[in-house]
Amino acid sequence: MIDVLQLFDWPAGWEQRVALAQLSARLPADRIRTRSAALGKPGSRPSSAADLTWLPARLGGSRLFAPALAAATLRGHLAQHPCDLLHAWSMPALAAASAALGDNIPLVTSGF
Repeated sequence: MIDVLQLFDWPAGWEQRVALAQLSARLPADRIRTRSAALGKPGSRPSSAADLTWLPARLGGSRLFAPALAAATLRGHLAQHPCDLLHAWSMPALAAASAALGDNIPLVTSGF
């Protein structure tokens, strides 16, 4: 079984949600398992995101999203929940994943 982590930053646009639904519907469920995680600031988790793992990250008390801090949060998440492939759905998600991943996990991206 191949485990794929779909990584978003919040708020993910409707385009990403539709694309993920279409992609997931076409993947063979007996060979590929997907799970989703979203990066964002603490306290901003939307109530409609029950299927997402929430990975909070921020710079101090500011509202600025900091990919470097998200990288540390993501690294900790991957230590507990490893994946075989990471799919970053935005530039902030790509920046965090690039900083968090070693050479042993392939990284792909979709730009929206």
